[in-house]
Amino acid sequence: MYNWTFEGAAGVTELFKVNTGDNFTIDVDIITESIIFKPAANNATLLDISGGNVTLKHLVMTIEAAGTNNVKTVNMSDGTLVITSSLRAEGTNGTATALDVQGGTVTFDINLEYELYSTSKNGLKMTAGTLNFNQTADSGAIKIWGADLPDSKTPLSYATQKTGYNSATLLERVSENVYYVGTQTATGIEITNTVITETNKDDVLGDGKVSFNTVTNILTLNNASYIAGSIKITDASDEVTIKLVGINTFGYIYSYVEGIKLCFSGSGSLNVQGGNSGFAALEVATGDAVVTAKDSVTLTFTSSDKAAMSVKSLILNDTANVTATSTSSGYASHAGVTGAVTINDGATLTATGNAGCGIGSSTAATINQGTLIAISSSNSALQTRPTITSAATVTGGDSAPGTAVSDLTTYYNTNKYVKIVAQGATLTYSISLDATGTHTFTAITAGYDAQTAKTVTVSNTGTGATGDLTVALSCTNASSFTLNKTSISSIAISGSDTFTVVPNTGLTAGTYTATVTVSGTSVTSQTFDVSFTVNAAASNTQITSIVITGVTEPVAGEHPTTTGITGGTGYDIAPFWAIASSGVNLNTSDTFEAGETYCMYIGLTAQDGYEFANSMTTATINGNDAYYNQDYGTTYVRCNFTVAAATFVAVTGITDVPNAATAGTDLTLSGTVAPSDATNKTIVWSVKTAGTTGATIDGRHRYCDRNDYQWCNRKHKLYTGL
Repeated sequence: MYNWTFEGAAGVTELFKVNTGDNFTIDVDIITESIIFKPAANNATLLDISGGNVTLKHLVMTIEAAGTNNVKTVNMSDGTLVITSSLRAEGTNGTATALDVQGGTVTFDINLEYELYSTSKNGLKMTAGTLNFNQTADSGAIKIWGADLPDSKTPLSYATQKTGYNSATLLERVSENVYYVGTQTATGIEITNTVITETNKDDVLGDGKVSFNTVTNILTLNNASYIAGSIKITDASDEVTIKLVGINTFGYIYSYVEGIKLCFSGSGSLNVQGGNSGFAALEVATGDAVVTAKDSVTLTFTSSDKAAMSVKSLILNDTANVTATSTSSGYASHAGVTGAVTINDGATLTATGNAGCGIGSSTAATINQGTLIAISSSNSALQTRPTITSAATVTGGDSAPGTAVSDLTTYYNTNKYVKIVAQGATLTYSISLDATGTHTFTAITAGYDAQTAKTVTVSNTGTGATGDLTVALSCTNASSFTLNKTSISSIAISGSDTFTVVPNTGLTAGTYTATVTVSGTSVTSQTFDVSFTVNAAASNTQITSIVITGVTEPVAGEHPTTTGITGGTGYDIAPFWAIASSGVNLNTSDTFEAGETYCMYIGLTAQDGYEFANSMTTATINGNDAYYNQDYGTTYVRCNFTVAAATFVAVTGITDVPNAATAGTDLTLSGTVAPSDATNKTIVWSVKTAGTTGATIDGRHRYCDRNDYQWCNRKHKLYTGL
């Protein structure tokens, strides 16, 4: 193996120069390990191609710029450079660039390994011309990198056409100072200094807490806690979403990508503690970068060295809750947030600066809907007067909660505490009813009972309170319906209230309609119709015959009963017994007397759908004609039943009659009549011949007490005189 070294003398600024039209090929057998080009002069160029054609092949070549200032290892203004060798080009001093192309065409064979390296400026700088990549195998790559570059310097400065490599992604940044072209696949995102690639994307750190979807560009953090770790976006697609699950903690987040859109989503939280000196906790300030927080995500950014959030644009949506706190005592831009801020929906941003403002941006914060709290320990809360697009409540002062403020013209930059609660876009006032068109109540027949009311919900569909509302009935039959209330107090945002409407009772047959209107000073009136139909009552079936059966007719000595009595169809009965002559009602404990006449009364009540035919109605009780009558609203039939008189039984004898008396002593006269059921058992006593005895008979006889129908005997006495 041989090593070749070409070293320029002091003061020599061009080691090789290929002019227009010249062809120059370095073709060394593979046994040669390396060729080193090493100039010593400042502002030197190792290989200057002004329009010729250069081919480097079959080499392991190192081009080293050893000068102290502005050394270019390869300088191209025109012509072609075809590199089919392994190549390491170094720019190590001053503002050295490994490969500086201002024109022409550079072609790399990707099947080999290349390094374009710089510690001071650019590994590759393309300001014009064309960069081609030919791939004829599955291996090989160009590594463009740098180490310890100054701020604002990157290994790659690229602003020209790129072709080839099967249309794959070219010049992909895989970490802070490294780019690859070729078979190396990386996402351009680092987690705690680990580059996310196709190989590790499903479990980046091997603990199941970080994953990346290369199709959707969603980085998922699932309870990932790396206090000293970082998230770096060095080269990625235009939009990267960080989805938060659970509680997550990192040291800092920053991006180098021009125009990136970084979105935080999910329902978890992220605490970024600003662990890297010289950086904001969240630093995405390049180009047109936009940071968006949405869903119910909670973000907390804290920095003790710089602004908590240094962003080009911050947009909060949904109910995202973001807190940014800078405790730095440095210059005023060390604020809670630097950059444009827009707050939408119900999102909340709390930004606190120490020496700086809460919101330290020359671009006005825009609050469409949501809450902005800006605080500064020693400065104004807001650097620039905010824009509020809706009705809002503003409070503030030297400390929370402050007092209400009506004019922000001078207020925003004179107070250390400002709280703005915006209700939404320009307030709108509108309502909706859950009843539309025509509500038809169920039809009913005349004579109906009270109907079920229709409940109507009035909803506030605007962004402002409705103000007091009026509920009214109108049109021809408005008086045929009733509202339970005619006014509704102002309904709050997203709120609702109810009222009812119901048809009146007692309406005759017909259809009734009316219009219900809900109106207010600020809202557009809403209406719907109501309709109610009353049908005429159907004709009742006429009852023309009353037939009562099952009456147990009175028998002397028996008790009255109404058991077993039945009627016909269409009416109910209520039977009872009475004495025909006096109308006195009988109890079930009374006894029918022989020869007495009793009346069976039957009260009648027509069932629904039936009515008595009045004078045309006929009636029978046990087949006997009955008297039918309607009197003072009472309908009844009656029929008399007479208890038969007892059969005559003759007296066959009288026994136990006294046959002697004592002078001066009264004698009770009594006797026993046989048979005991004789029809007439009255004994009439008389003195046949009184003579001089002075005997007489008390003439009192038996009598009848009609109140209790019991026959009683009075004592008969014989007075015997002296």
